[in-house]
Amino acid sequence: MSVYLSLLEITTDARGRRFLADPYRVHQKLLDAFPDGQAGRVLFRIEEASADEIGLDDRPPRILVQAPIAADWSRAFADLPTLARVPRQKEIAPSFSSGRRVRFRLRANPTIRRKLDLKPRSEGKEPKDGNRFGLLKEEEQRAWLERKGAGGGFKLLEYDVQARGQARFQAGRGEQHRTETHVDVTFEGYLEVTDPDAFAAVLDGGIGAAKAYGFGLLSVASA
Repeated sequence: MSVYLSLLEITTDARGRRFLADPYRVHQKLLDAFPDGQAGRVLFRIEEASADEIGLDDRPPRILVQAPIAADWSRAFADLPTLARVPRQKEIAPSFSSGRRVRFRLRANPTIRRKLDLKPRSEGKEPKDGNRFGLLKEEEQRAWLERKGAGGGFKLLEYDVQARGQARFQAGRGEQHRTETHVDVTFEGYLEVTDPDAFAAVLDGGIGAAKAYGFGLLSVASA
């Protein structure tokens, strides 16, 4: 599996701050860097912590982007001059063996989908899939990530949970405009790979819901 990692440093003026405050708009702008806005799964994270995933110094604010093909950032930001520096981009082909331990960082939206039992069980009807509900307690958030690891080829070792509460985001335009609320949690620590193929799929596809708002990108580095 080969992916492209980019680091976009954003200006600290009012225009840059407004841009970063709207993750849905950020996602749409990132897609402009690819032909016809189609690049498969594009994952990103807006962050202030050190972006040592691609060997750069701590220079906030910035956006870390992962995509399956190379991006043309000059094209994407031609009409929105908010890039503080020329973006850095490199192709990587991560390879993992069972038992390997790595550091990780994940900003995620831990949720659970509850069933809607619209019919009496006596009628033999299966409950329908319901809405997603955010997990607000730390023990629930840890259990959520451990379930993701069990199915995603990794085992959590020691890690921290940094909960930022519930974040409200604006999405869509005009009649499609809506406000969405997501639980915002950053997990950071160490994990062990248990199934290299499943783990590669998780790195490629991300973890959890609300990826268009900057959640789900799993970043790893040597322990």
